[in-house]
Amino acid sequence: MIFMKKVKLVLLFPNGNTAVLDDSGNQIPELQKGWMEIWLEWMEKHGVNISEIDSIEINFYGQIRKIVPFKTINGWNWRIKI
Repeated sequence: MIFMKKVKLVLLFPNGNTAVLDDSGNQIPELQKGWMEIWLEWMEKHGVNISEIDSIEINFYGQIRKIVPFKTINGWNWRIKI
């Protein structure tokens, strides 16, 4: 797929989401796959068994939070470990 709009801004949020904006400031939904999901898919593609990783941690504005990834029918998702 060739994308015709100019991507002006990409925002990666600590909650795993991604925002992609064009020149007009409009979101481009087809390019907004969450970075956490992309990373989990990439690791799996390279032979990593996600369930065997001892700890996955994200820095939430200075606070380190452990996350628990899990597979859904649509791909990967995750939750903060409590």
